[in-house]
Amino acid sequence: MQTFPRIVGYVFNPVCFWYCYDEDKLVAIICEVNNTFGESHNYVIKQDAEENICTLPKEFHVSPFYDIKGEYKFDFTKNNAVKINYYFDKTLQLCTSIKGIETPWNDINLLKTFIQHPFYTALIITLIHYQAIKLFFKKNKYFSKPIKLSRDLTYDKNE
Repeated sequence: MQTFPRIVGYVFNPVCFWYCYDEDKLVAIICEVNNTFGESHNYVIKQDAEENICTLPKEFHVSPFYDIKGEYKFDFTKNNAVKINYYFDKTLQLCTSIKGIETPWNDINLLKTFIQHPFYTALIITLIHYQAIKLFFKKNKYFSKPIKLSRDLTYDKNE
């Protein structure tokens, strides 16, 4: 799993990655995308040894400044790093990435994480809202939050 830990009872993970193995072979990745409205949507990607990039339709309201149209390109070509690019009308709209260091979960490592990054999860949500304020004052188009889809999963076309 690639995620941010809960610190002092609070966490906001824009995205979590669940790496699914069959013995030592990676067979799928579940990308759990979360929005600031408390909703989530899972993108399930079947892992193919030859292809580490997957394109899936955007089917979840993440930001009021982007419509639920277009597609995500998930790039898993680098170890411990993921890039997610959002395209609309074949034009790159947003480029995001997350990387980390694989760390065993134990009390000592959790304490180290807390000491090194005591406000990290609060910083994430603060920066998200800061960027939203900047986009608002730039007068970017605003998309109201639609009613959430009844399905919470989007599957890889190869599935």
